[in-house]
Amino acid sequence: MATTRAGLAATLPYKILADIALLARELEAHELSIRLSGQENLSVGLVVQHAATFSVAMETRKGPLSPNVEDLRSTAGLRTELDRRLARARQEAGERMEQWAGEQAGEYRSLLPPERCMREAPIAAVQEVCGACSGRMRVTCPGCSGAQRVTCGGCGGRGRVNCPQCGGARSVPCWSCGGRGSFEKIERELSYGDRQATMNQERQLVRQVPCTSCGASGRQSCSSCGDGTVTCNGCGGAREVNCPHCGASGTVRCGHCAATGAIHHAGWIRCAVSRGIRVDVTSPNAEDQQTFRERVSFDQIGALASSAVRLDRSERAGGQLTLYYTASVPLECAEATAGAQSVPIRAYGLRREIYNYHGLVGKLLEPDLASLEQSLRGHSLVHSLFRGSAGSTLAGVMKRFLASEVNALIAEGATKSIEPHLATGTLIPEYIQRASAAVGRAAPRLYSPLVLPMAAWVTAGITALFWIVRTNFFRWTPNEKVVTLMAIAGVSWFAVEARVQSRLKAILGPAIYERMKGQFASTRNRYRLLPVAGFAFAWYATFLIFRLILHFRFGYPMTFWPQQ
Repeated sequence: MATTRAGLAATLPYKILADIALLARELEAHELSIRLSGQENLSVGLVVQHAATFSVAMETRKGPLSPNVEDLRSTAGLRTELDRRLARARQEAGERMEQWAGEQAGEYRSLLPPERCMREAPIAAVQEVCGACSGRMRVTCPGCSGAQRVTCGGCGGRGRVNCPQCGGARSVPCWSCGGRGSFEKIERELSYGDRQATMNQERQLVRQVPCTSCGASGRQSCSSCGDGTVTCNGCGGAREVNCPHCGASGTVRCGHCAATGAIHHAGWIRCAVSRGIRVDVTSPNAEDQQTFRERVSFDQIGALASSAVRLDRSERAGGQLTLYYTASVPLECAEATAGAQSVPIRAYGLRREIYNYHGLVGKLLEPDLASLEQSLRGHSLVHSLFRGSAGSTLAGVMKRFLASEVNALIAEGATKSIEPHLATGTLIPEYIQRASAAVGRAAPRLYSPLVLPMAAWVTAGITALFWIVRTNFFRWTPNEKVVTLMAIAGVSWFAVEARVQSRLKAILGPAIYERMKGQFASTRNRYRLLPVAGFAFAWYATFLIFRLILHFRFGYPMTFWPQQ
């Protein structure tokens, strides 16, 4: 480094180094140098405008006025009184706002409470007879319209309902034959002709005898009804019942006045206060302007100032109170050199708050990303299949690339963890996009060379097992053969995946492998089609070889696909 850590203690360069150390890998001396380039105090002006607006609020309330509230007798009188109070509130607002400013405006973050802009006054009201019930406290029942009775809901006003015994069918199953219309009769002494006709040597015959109770119809007339209906129990056949809403009184309590016979209109003056703010920075630097207007919240400005924010003056015009504050914020500037790129960094306040690193971490890690992209261009998937190993160039480049915390977060897809670094400008979106794309291409390049050779051996082994089972295990059914070999293929593939996982941990190290686990999982899921393809290949290959032997040795007709 250009400056030793001991000399940087409690300085802006040391803070920058500490922030970068959490995100980047261990840097070498030539990769980053930082020097202070200037110090000054920024003059920051804060303009806070409080605007009070007044309006008349009215509402209708249930019941009579409270004894301690004056009745203004008429709605016109109420409006006149409210207009008078509104004018008085607007007239008094200025003096009361200035009084508040003298007490509280020393703190620039103070909010003007609406109640400080006007004097508290009792409500103004006028009482009226309830128009809904005309003071009678009860109104016509909406359920029966005052008729006291309503149509029976049980029978729909018909007075009768379907018979519960027969369900309206007017008949029920015959109790004697169970609804069959006949019953069995056993005759034990048969004539010679019956025995010959029925081949019954036990001298008995079962006959179906029509039921005499129902005339062989299987049903009898319902004894509970004559036409399939009975009198409704709800209304006793009267077709109407007492109204359940009013208890057959025809009226209900008036809800408009809460059954008091009176309502009152209440009015008062309502005040609302809005606050407008503006920040002015006496600096020609565009970053200073943007920082205080977009990146630093209004309430944080006081924490950056070297001393308390001071009230310069106040101005009032009607219901508007404008307060002018000034603050002095220390500014330190540093110049960081990452390779051949120079990055200016500005820190504000006594704690040296940095709001924009101008992509410094991305610039420091750019060589690692470029090396990974170059390595991927030189390692196609086919190249990786034949040259991938624990000592491959790509594996080494990946280990160096993922040694940085931000690159590991990108590999994990930890979007929420990356967002704060975007907000402070330590990374820029373009770098994240490039790094995500490179990691997405690198995972298959590392995974494929390890899994494909073993997949080929598994396919060869399953093919050999297919041939052994086909030519020796004649007692096994086709289903037993297929299920057994599928189980062997599945177990073999899980063993392959465990082996690949162990190899990847050895290549990258357990820590980096854990960060890349999500990328490898996506690649692994795609390669799980390989055992299916290998199983199908083994099945068809053994079938084809078997048919060729039968054709050339025994003269069987040649087929290229199993026949039904």
